Amino acid sequence: ADAARRVGRLADGPRLRLRTAEGAATTSTLLDLGRVEYGRVKQQLVKTVYLDVVATTPGDAGVGVPWKLAVPPKPWLSVTPTSGVAFAGAPTAVRIAVDVAVESARRLNARADALTDVLAFREYFVSTPDGAVSFRDAAVLTVKGAWTPTCWGAALDDLCGSDANTSASSSGVPRPLWRLLDALYSVRAQPDLFYFGAGRSEFDDPDDVDDLLNIVTALDADRPLPTANPHALANALVRFLAALATPVVPAKLLPTRDVRGKQAKASSKLASAKDADPDDDDDGPAADADNPMGGGEWSDDLRAYAADLLAKLPPANYNTFVYVLAFARQLLLDAKWNKLNPAKLAAVLATALLPNDVDIDHPQRHFILPVFHYLLAAKTL
Repeated sequence: ADAARRVGRLADGPRLRLRTAEGAATTSTLLDLGRVEYGRVKQQLVKTVYLDVVATTPGDAGVGVPWKLAVPPKPWLSVTPTSGVAFAGAPTAVRIAVDVAVESARRLNARADALTDVLAFREYFVSTPDGAVSFRDAAVLTVKGAWTPTCWGAALDDLCGSDANTSASSSGVPRPLWRLLDALYSVRAQPDLFYFGAGRSEFDDPDDVDDLLNIVTALDADRPLPTANPHALANALVRFLAALATPVVPAKLLPTRDVRGKQAKASSKLASAKDADPDDDDDGPAADADNPMGGGEWSDDLRAYAADLLAKLPPANYNTFVYVLAFARQLLLDAKWNKLNPAKLAAVLATALLPNDVDIDHPQRHFILPVFHYLLAAKTL
């Protein structure tokens, strides 16, 4: 509105028009994205369109047309800039970028959204002698693409389906998971296999980006996994599990209190210090081989909760949980080389298997860490 008053543009002045690099100025056009795949490192589609000004009289040449995007684009789409002033003879370049993050991938996989959006570019003008400003939608850009289904953000039940044409393995777990664990098994002695920094986002390590790109592409296409940095494989495993449409351990099954019973005071450092500093190799005060938490036997409360958790997990979740747990326990057999311990792996499981909003400071994360620790460290379950 301020820009419209400043340039003094009237309703019958020059008009805003839209064009692609190849096309003529128009009020409506289609931007076809073609095939769109998942992830900002996997593929970011960037297109450019131009906002042009069509003069209606010779005197319009220097008159600007204030404009603004009418409504924000969908989450998988970004538009830059979203407002400005366009002039005849000096088209404004508008960058259209497609970046499907995990939440959008979940919705697209579930067909709760489609790769279609309508962007209306609104022009503003002075409509009355006293300076009142009005607007109208002057140009419309329809953005459309074809979504390529991905295992990232897919539903666990779909990935564990029994149909031969699905992405399930013969073990009843997602085939991408089986393939990642199979690849990781060959590098299980690698020191510091997993990252433990808080707040790490998807594919944010510059050393791993290319490897992760190739891993995700190979999993989606069911092609052989590339020879990759072991850390990229481990990161891909955690991120694949964390990206599932629903978490492996549903929120309703998380403990709402400390389940360590009489040990809670004696081992209170486990859920906080171990999660904050998982590089500490000590397994807790007075630890022994069967109970790295220390302070005596595992509490009956904790054992009961662990058994109840396993009993209440849905079939696909149970198969996935037990499969990952068994692999993690296998990693501990090579602890002399990989420097892993139950506390470190409990933190990894929490990041991979819990709901995304149960972050490092969430009370329920602290409540369940000792349970994961027990499931990893106890000689018998």
